[in-house]
Amino acid sequence: MMAAESLIWEDTDKKGRPRQRDCRPALLGLALAASATPTDGADHRAIALELEAAIDPSGRSVRPEQLQHWLAQTLGVALELGRLQRQALVLKPVLT
Repeated sequence: MMAAESLIWEDTDKKGRPRQRDCRPALLGLALAASATPTDGADHRAIALELEAAIDPSGRSVRPEQLQHWLAQTLGVALELGRLQRQALVLKPVLT
């Protein structure tokens, strides 16, 4: 996904009108987490990912369900989200 030129998200606005948005500029990094190795009793088909994303001036960013959609589309399999957790929130000033 990091090599993709665009990551299009299609949804509808509050009035039900269809819209598209390219989320690729907001995706800064995506990697397997260091804790991605399954532990005893864990589902061996599960992986842990670390996401780094920017937030635009309107407060929009990449959401977990968007990653799920794009990964499922790329891999051609149905995926399930689980155990989401924020590990850090780093705020940086916007330089204009």
